[in-house]
Amino acid sequence: MIVESDNSRAWVLRYELRRLLQTPRAFSNWPGLLAGVAREKVAEGPEVLTFHARSGQTISIPNAPGARVPVYEVFAEDCYDLRWFLGDLIDRPIHVLDVGAHVGTFATQLAATHPSATIDCFEPAPDTYQYLKSNVEVNGNGERIHTYQKALTGEHGFAILDLQGAGSGHNHLAFEDHLDGSGVRVETVPFDDVVANARGPVELIKMDCEGGEYELVYKSSKESWANVQRLVLEYHTMPDESWEELRAWFASVGLHVLRDLRSPIAGTAWLSRTPLRDHDGSGPRGLASKVAHNVRRVRQTRKTFSNWPSLLSGLVREKVGVGPSELTFETRSGQKITVPNVPGARVPTYEQYAEEEYKLDWFTEAYQGREINAFDVGAHVGTFACSLVEVLPTVSVTCFEPSAGTASYLRRNIEQNGLGSRITVVDAALAGETGFALFDDHGGASGLNNLVDHKPVDDAPYEGAGVKVPTISFDEAIAAAPGPITLVKMDCEGGEYGLVYNSSPESWANVERVVLEYHDVPGESWAELRAWFAGVGLHLVGNASYKADLGLAWLARGPVGFPKH
Repeated sequence: MIVESDNSRAWVLRYELRRLLQTPRAFSNWPGLLAGVAREKVAEGPEVLTFHARSGQTISIPNAPGARVPVYEVFAEDCYDLRWFLGDLIDRPIHVLDVGAHVGTFATQLAATHPSATIDCFEPAPDTYQYLKSNVEVNGNGERIHTYQKALTGEHGFAILDLQGAGSGHNHLAFEDHLDGSGVRVETVPFDDVVANARGPVELIKMDCEGGEYELVYKSSKESWANVQRLVLEYHTMPDESWEELRAWFASVGLHVLRDLRSPIAGTAWLSRTPLRDHDGSGPRGLASKVAHNVRRVRQTRKTFSNWPSLLSGLVREKVGVGPSELTFETRSGQKITVPNVPGARVPTYEQYAEEEYKLDWFTEAYQGREINAFDVGAHVGTFACSLVEVLPTVSVTCFEPSAGTASYLRRNIEQNGLGSRITVVDAALAGETGFALFDDHGGASGLNNLVDHKPVDDAPYEGAGVKVPTISFDEAIAAAPGPITLVKMDCEGGEYGLVYNSSPESWANVERVVLEYHDVPGESWAELRAWFAGVGLHLVGNASYKADLGLAWLARGPVGFPKH
């Protein structure tokens, strides 16, 4: 995992306080550990520290900061979120590769979490390997965890390992014969051979090889990844290498990113062959975060919707499989939005009405009292369109929604709010050209439906039901519009690139406001799309970035005041 600091005194104090609090919670022998760590700072500490985790594992390591960090990350912070990440794999025996096993914290914790897992650990550093081997034996895992003093790379042979200190988590293969520490010759073995000779199909891989991930992966055959269901890896900034390209490579073998924690020099990513989400549709979340999310939803429901008692009842009952099939949200301002009672359909209602995600009061303030026309591209069930008409009663909205099931809810919501004269529906996807396309429909009015040819890099292929839908080019939609289009809202799950790049700049001449969700699509870049918009006079005035190449952006022609808080 990744440890970064600014080395400021304030950061050091916060870090040491966190460790001070974590030690008693995570380890039963905490008094001796705290004493050993404190004495090490003045060069009087024991050479070895043995951690007795309250979950039952025993881990011995050199008493050095670089060796201690992974013990805290795994046993005090649950950094790999193993119970979530295993998902249904925990229900059956699996075989696992631990690439860059260090002293065995991951493997030991995994063995305790999944009683039927077998694990092959690869650790080339001689001193670190001895701790790994000892920790496996001490915890009684010799039959289930096999250890190998080798570096997993792209080919058979030998390489120089750059040692950064006793039990350091930053040991790495020397880059172009350049050594930062001391070098030692180690044996290397290719990924393909390890998979071919494994005790069983490899279904889960943990990879932390300090920059060696690129060669390991690119020199492996795609067939070797056929059985891999989960991958968690630390990726690093390396000359002539790109995490975006590596992630696209993984996507090509069916492994898609569920979560990505980035920093300037490295990151940690969780990938899976199948969707793996919490019940509400989000990514990995610890118990505390789940509780906080549910508390927030309860508060938002009571504050935003007048029929909150029945809504909360329906939400709770849905979690145990006995809830109503639909929910109708009645806002305190009087609007009604009906959606399927499933997480993917409910989320946009909360985003629009409880969280005011699009900041419409701010973004449309200049148009109060003016008759304007708007496009809602990817209209879903109509939360944006209905809310826009409420904020700006003089607007006329054309909604584009290709999913037949979702469009039925869109029409119902327009009708029950009496907005038929202001909002029209086009049963098509706004895309790069007019014709037909294959549409990945997840059902249940999901907000993740998308055109198959424009899927974000992290979306699992053909996860829903592929259906043929009509498409309309942006240019033709503009030409057929009831008047000049002033505002465009765009949320088409990756289709924004083809839609925009295949349109003519002239079609954007009257557009003065754009709010869009941009996505991480192979071969595309939000920076380039933003530059394209700037070329037609639409400049960024607000940006909520969720991660690289995924976020919500507001663009305008001319200045816009700061949003009010």
